[in-house]
Amino acid sequence: MHTAPESLNPTATAPATQAPAPARLRCDRALEVSTLPARARAELGPALYDIFCDNYGALDYDTVADEIIFRAGGQLYLIRDANGALVGFGTLALDPVTVDGRACFVLQAGVYMRRGVRGGGAVFVRRGCARLVRARLRHPLRPIYAVFELLTPIPYRLAARVFPQLYPSRRGPTPPRMERLLHHTIDRRGLRRAGAHPFVIQYPDPASHHAPERITGSPSKRADPDVQFYLAQNPRFAEGQLLCAIAPLNLPQLVIAIARCVRLILNRRRA
Repeated sequence: MHTAPESLNPTATAPATQAPAPARLRCDRALEVSTLPARARAELGPALYDIFCDNYGALDYDTVADEIIFRAGGQLYLIRDANGALVGFGTLALDPVTVDGRACFVLQAGVYMRRGVRGGGAVFVRRGCARLVRARLRHPLRPIYAVFELLTPIPYRLAARVFPQLYPSRRGPTPPRMERLLHHTIDRRGLRRAGAHPFVIQYPDPASHHAPERITGSPSKRADPDVQFYLAQNPRFAEGQLLCAIAPLNLPQLVIAIARCVRLILNRRRA
């Protein structure tokens, strides 16, 4: 059973202007939300809420705390810089579901970083995939699927680089079973579709993304084919619309994902 670290002081949170080198980021061990003491929740909640709002606008605290930070049955990962300052966090939860008469796990996860801090996604995904390998070994016959609610093109680009299979994708059509799993998960989570696209959703109280032109106005990001695909699927992301995507996670795919994350981290260190 994991317990909270000795110090969760929100004053250790890095300021929004700080941008530590990606190679120096580290992801703490998982905190089990179900066993997190009330004092730790009270200390962590405002600090992590501030990180969320740094990029995604001022959703009300209770919504962010209940649906993202302290998601029921989930795990919480704190991401720190070399000085121990809190610069981001990740969340991970495995939900048992049955689709087409077959039991499986659906992963719900997200990573949220201080604006200007790069490399946190790969650090979190590497740690999260290691946890999923253990779940895969405990339940070798039960499929695991990751269903992402992608707020911007940048996490979609990371997912496309890390996971061997991701749908929807510019590389080909979405298989029918993946479509059914996406529809099932969207309905199960009570998400509202934003329009004609079956996998674009809108929260009732959408986040207003800060400075979306950082993505759409950057020549390097705008030219990336995965960014272009995301924007074609979800052109109104700056208004709080999200693209849902799914990745099947069998054991070989998890091992590949971990290896790709390590390579991304090493490449950043060499840059």
